[in-house]
Amino acid sequence: NYIPLENLEHLILSDCLSVIKLDLPYIPKLKILDLKLHLNHHSHLQSLKLDDHLRYFKNLPNLEELKLNSFNRWFTQGLSEEDAYNDPSELWRDIRIDFSDLHELKKLKKVDLSNIRTSSVNKIVALPTVEKLDLTLFHMIERLKPDEIDGPVERPVNDSDLKFLKKSPKLKEIDLSIGNTAYKEDYFY
Repeated sequence: NYIPLENLEHLILSDCLSVIKLDLPYIPKLKILDLKLHLNHHSHLQSLKLDDHLRYFKNLPNLEELKLNSFNRWFTQGLSEEDAYNDPSELWRDIRIDFSDLHELKKLKKVDLSNIRTSSVNKIVALPTVEKLDLTLFHMIERLKPDEIDGPVERPVNDSDLKFLKKSPKLKEIDLSIGNTAYKEDYFY
């Protein structure tokens, strides 16, 4: 409610995230969306239900370019705004994304999804108008210390995770990095 959305055409949003609802609002003229969001010690833990996933891409009907990066990170378990570092153990978290309506975006030409969980990408039905796709996937492995919020260790990436490519006839350029594990060192620029 702080930013007028009616005429917004380009949005870059980055840094820490401390919100409960991740629903994308209706932004009728948005052409470029670039999100580099991080969970932090202020963030609530995401539920495994879809009620707090980043969702409703269909609310961006004129989107031409989508870039999502750094939707995961490590943070110190005991870090709080009052007492700083009081527990040296670290937790893994990622922001879940619901791509199930991405195929409804009829003007989308470029998609860059960097370090996105394979189980999120698996929800993509098709990319019927996309010409350029950059995709870096990871899956939850034991080394990331998954807990009840992260869900179980995931199987490695396989062909069925990319079935949407068969329904993406306009693709001219693809850059795939499949099965990468997201390392915390990757997120310190």
